[in-house]
Amino acid sequence: MDTDSKTLVTGATGDIGGTLVRLLKDSGHPFRVMCRRPDQVEAFAADGVEAVHGDFADPASVRQALEGCDQLFLLPPFTAQMVEQTRAAIDAAREADVGHVVKISAADANPDSPVPWAADHGRVDTYLRASGLSWTLLRPSCFFNLLAVMAPAIRRGLLPGMSGHGATTFIDSPDIAAAAARVLTDPSTQGGLGDQGRDYLLTGTQPLSLPQSAEILTAELGHRVRYLPVPAPLVYLAARAKGVPVREARGIVNQFAVVVRRGLDNVRVHSTDLEHLIGRPPTDMSTYVRTHRTELT
Repeated sequence: MDTDSKTLVTGATGDIGGTLVRLLKDSGHPFRVMCRRPDQVEAFAADGVEAVHGDFADPASVRQALEGCDQLFLLPPFTAQMVEQTRAAIDAAREADVGHVVKISAADANPDSPVPWAADHGRVDTYLRASGLSWTLLRPSCFFNLLAVMAPAIRRGLLPGMSGHGATTFIDSPDIAAAAARVLTDPSTQGGLGDQGRDYLLTGTQPLSLPQSAEILTAELGHRVRYLPVPAPLVYLAARAKGVPVREARGIVNQFAVVVRRGLDNVRVHSTDLEHLIGRPPTDMSTYVRTHRTELT
């Protein structure tokens, strides 16, 4: 374990970041977290975690939060300004003489993707590679918590979707955090400058279609769950009716009706990178469903 390097953790109040904080705390690795709100800073401090204020919308605050840190765990903000704000954070890391950046990206990251956040990740990844910083990319596939989002339908025996028999790999967010903890604390797993950086494709399962996922849900929940094809225009209109911005509504449609359905941008590629980093088999869908049974029934 690298105990000489101090890490600034962003996104510490989310699923991945929160688990990462616990893992780093348990390991004894020095770190601090960056939070936007004063109450979040106070909550971490009360739990014995060093916390400072910082906001991706304010690059100067990010630069200040990085003072004395050798590594940055960069979990980009899920906003329309993600590219601008994340590039500014990378610039702040360079100005603060940070030695290594570990960025959460996406398996389908591609600057030309029809999915806005995948395109944003692709653009930022390109920027990081050319930043002059040592870098490691963690590119997780589709999160299992997609099932939690669809829990109301699953309880009624339905798994709605637009991807047909198009398959994608899935991953559990605690496994992503475990991979990040390994990279942040083990220099042998870390990337270097430029072409010497490391790019890990994190997949927790073999590719699964929604019809196959429905079969797993049926077996684990004890009641029949069937795949329900939903027309993409209907999903878009429903999202807009709920107040989802146009950019995100189109992105949701393109994510599943285009990228997953057609198998574009690595969504059907299975990798052993995750198992290599965490030292155990990743969580599979059956295990996830059993663990989250109360949320899905």
